[in-house]
Amino acid sequence: MMQKLVGILKEASQAFARIIGIILLASIWIAICLGPLLLTQNEVLIITWVIVFSLVSLYLFIVIKIATEHTEVVGWKNKIKTAIPEAHSLIFKLLVGGFVVFILVAIGSDDTSTVSTTPPTKPPSAYFNPQTGITTTNESKKVFYTNAKSNVRSCTSVECDVLKQININSPISLGYSDLASMPEWVPVSWTENLTRKEGFINKTALSQLPTPTYTPTTYTPSYSNNSGYKYNSRSGYSGNYGYNYDVEGYSDSGDYFYGEIDTQGKYGEGYVYDDYGNEVYVETEWVDYGVLEATDEYGNTYEFEVE
Repeated sequence: MMQKLVGILKEASQAFARIIGIILLASIWIAICLGPLLLTQNEVLIITWVIVFSLVSLYLFIVIKIATEHTEVVGWKNKIKTAIPEAHSLIFKLLVGGFVVFILVAIGSDDTSTVSTTPPTKPPSAYFNPQTGITTTNESKKVFYTNAKSNVRSCTSVECDVLKQININSPISLGYSDLASMPEWVPVSWTENLTRKEGFINKTALSQLPTPTYTPTTYTPSYSNNSGYKYNSRSGYSGNYGYNYDVEGYSDSGDYFYGEIDTQGKYGEGYVYDDYGNEVYVETEWVDYGVLEATDEYGNTYEFEVE
């Protein structure tokens, strides 16, 4: 009874030792496989290592598989010695067979008809130079012009942030024959502080010809103007000056507008534009220092601040 119990314990300990040995070998094998991959980011080295490791693993698997089939040979060392020549022969046959299959596939692919396809072209980008005010591309393109002071946005929506404003009549070279062939939002890019930036401008802000400049109307002075602000230009004579200001603000419906206003005294007029470049004529009145109220021909009201 005692001898039987000792035999069972001996077999159990041997089985446990085999399991521990297998786990240890598997851990070492995985470490050998993954270890080099953690030491480099070079894709060529990683791919080469994976291929070599896979081939070595396949070779060892074949040797062990053949060795286990040699039941007539006693001892693992002798079994492996016997299995190695057979493994070499089998691997050679696999390589020759793979090479033949590769040749047949290559010959078959030559017989098939090939269809030439033209790779899709990206929408051409425009490159705006803020120093010169000129926008060009790498290729010869058709020139378009901004029909108002236009916003360049971070994405293709009026809800996106305004990254830049381009003055009216700025030339932009694009790879389109006319406005109809353009997408709704045209990509543009420029360099600012040695950093390339990209954005989008709505095609409604573009035209194929420069926009005529606006000539302001003269008003009778009746109010002290806000000439303390930076104005674009001044006309008239001492005591009767007219001023031109850049303004921006919102309509009574919350839409953003910007443009130029000519004032003389308390009142003024000018044209403002929304994000799509739509032009609106407004008449203005100073209501506070640097603040103008405006009304368009449809009775809509606006509030602008002088920039």
